[in-house]
Amino acid sequence: MNPARAESRPPEALPLALVIEDDLDAAEIAQSMLKLCGFRVKVTGHAHEALHIIASKKVGFVLLDVCLPDMDGVGFMQVAAGLPSFRGVPVVAASALYPSQGPVGARLRGLAGGRAEVA
Repeated sequence: MNPARAESRPPEALPLALVIEDDLDAAEIAQSMLKLCGFRVKVTGHAHEALHIIASKKVGFVLLDVCLPDMDGVGFMQVAAGLPSFRGVPVVAASALYPSQGPVGARLRGLAGGRAEVA
């Protein structure tokens, strides 16, 4: 989205980006970058709250931390996939873990579920 064009639109007309990130510094950086790209941004550090947001609001984009305190990203994607409002929503999953590290890393390799590549 063109940031100059976004500035001329009322805030409620901008697409909503949902940032699911429990690290406050990372969430703040993501929020700032997404706002510059013309999104309204909602931030939560909990997967369960994010699921409620997706079920109740039209979300246009999700930035997902894979390691959250209440549910990992793989579990989140499995639950969210059952929500009609989640169909077609682009998701970028991010983690400080390298995909081959430990059990969460192994689950990262399966996170794509046909939606994207995990590298």
